[in-house]
Amino acid sequence: MNEHELINAVIRNHSASWWEVHGKIWAKDRTKGLITPKTNHLQRKIQATMDGMEEADIPVRIVELKPRARGSTTFITGIGYTVMRRTSTSAVFIGGQSDQTVGLWNMMKTYKANDGFDWKNTGEVNEKGAVFSNGSRAKKETAKDVQAGIGDTYQFLQATEAARWSQYGVANAGDVMANILKAVPLLPKTYVFLESTAESASGDFYNRWISAVDSEDFLSGKVKIRGGDYVRVFAAWFQFEESVLPTPLTEEEKNHIEATLDNEEWYYGEKMLLDTYAVDCDDGVRRLGDVIRNGDWREQLAWRRYAIEKECGRDRDVFDRDYPHSWQTAFQKSGNMRFNISGISAIRKRLSLVIPMHGIIEMPKTVPAFRPTSQGEGTVTLFEKPIKDCRYILSCDPMTGITQTGSKDPDRHGVFVLRKGYRDTKGVWRRPATAARIVQCRWDIDVLELAMWKLAKYYGGTTACMIAVEVNMDRGLIELLKLRGANLYRREIFNRTDYKTTEAYGYQTNQRTRENMIETLAAAVREWDTEGAGIDIWCPLALEQIENFIRKANGRSEASDGWKDDDVISIAMGLELIDQATPYFPVASSAWYLPPSHKSSPTPQPSAFS
Repeated sequence: MNEHELINAVIRNHSASWWEVHGKIWAKDRTKGLITPKTNHLQRKIQATMDGMEEADIPVRIVELKPRARGSTTFITGIGYTVMRRTSTSAVFIGGQSDQTVGLWNMMKTYKANDGFDWKNTGEVNEKGAVFSNGSRAKKETAKDVQAGIGDTYQFLQATEAARWSQYGVANAGDVMANILKAVPLLPKTYVFLESTAESASGDFYNRWISAVDSEDFLSGKVKIRGGDYVRVFAAWFQFEESVLPTPLTEEEKNHIEATLDNEEWYYGEKMLLDTYAVDCDDGVRRLGDVIRNGDWREQLAWRRYAIEKECGRDRDVFDRDYPHSWQTAFQKSGNMRFNISGISAIRKRLSLVIPMHGIIEMPKTVPAFRPTSQGEGTVTLFEKPIKDCRYILSCDPMTGITQTGSKDPDRHGVFVLRKGYRDTKGVWRRPATAARIVQCRWDIDVLELAMWKLAKYYGGTTACMIAVEVNMDRGLIELLKLRGANLYRREIFNRTDYKTTEAYGYQTNQRTRENMIETLAAAVREWDTEGAGIDIWCPLALEQIENFIRKANGRSEASDGWKDDDVISIAMGLELIDQATPYFPVASSAWYLPPSHKSSPTPQPSAFS
């Protein structure tokens, strides 16, 4: 193969190479006409991730969080075009609304009309679709069409602004996405690109993003992936050459930037960026990050001030959403997420440390026992068995029994056992944790009460652990538990008539107490790695609810549309009352279960509180 043939082979098989040699796009200044683009850092990451998945001979599945106007959509459309010209491919390009699809299609037409590379096939791109002589074909869809993509099979899918489909009026956006993804077989040499700016820390796109593998971890070999796994791609605003003002700053202007760091509220955050991202690059210049080679950190911050003031109306939240420095920031700023996303992400990463145990609590006499079952048969899920001297509390956010409710999609009972945090014999802090839960259910109250009583006995040992019931929707649950002599949480009530303080059973939520307990959980999530604080939530279903719990415009903290909050309220209430948790004392044996962090210990540890 001579040099010319080698170059052509590279261009044919590498989308970015074709893009930089034969690709044509419109310049941002349209008066300059068409230009041949050069890949930026984000585009190179997309290409490298695709290359890595192709080399591993697994389906290419990429979810990308994009900043504003940095060319990722244009580049991915170029990938789709080259894949179709390279081999027989059925492709679909879909947006949340028609103008987005039109934008993708205009890019496709521009690529075809100005492509000087000899692909050894011919074809055309028109308003109806694209057809090439090698058998490739493509069509455009809008997500508002609930039948989009159904009834066909594709090897390439690009879904643009996927996080914003609901905002564009797409009903059941998650269902639409699921349907079209089913049309792409899970085979090597198939491609799915889900790309979007951030919209909110909830919904289908966000959930796929959270569960994906970081591109850095995949490309470095730190994390191995299997066919069907998604890899997420992100680039910070300061990793783009455009994030420096086109005219270099004078020394006087640079000194002014340095002297006024964080002086104004509207551009606050500069010192944090320097502390977190400043790097002495190999050319001797200090910058935010080590990617670009134009400007220095002062010129990057000068561009940030410009963008916040001129493009974002002096609103830092808008800047952090459109030009994020981390993907966590992008999602936080794009929606009113109630719980800290970095904390949630860290808690989610720890899920693999515990293997849930599904089963039934049996109590033939007075001593309960856990019988393992299949997940479908189990009524409880254990994340850790009771630990001697550790303290436990069972919390319940009940709903009305299913035979009493008329709602098409009523809430479920949320029942958790929480363990209080403690220090082990080596002085290591063990966070409060969800020890167990009753499966998500809509049981009638008598059925729920029996299951709660068994679970409370199981985590009480010689007695029963404390039970805290939210009383607003009690419907007789507390009365049934009182008949068993349950250790029920009681609140104090001041009687203004008799000037006496009395006690009442159950935790009553009102605007103040509800927000207090949610704030307690929010602090634990935010400070998950703080000594003496934090929480381990081992239940992925509960984490999903927490991820989709928001602060609405009226200031109320509640589940976002389409989500429930029973698990959130139950965990928050248990954590709020954790100081009243009761210690576990084994009934008939001196042996006890070790927490997940001790699974490899060769001998039992002494009592947690001895």
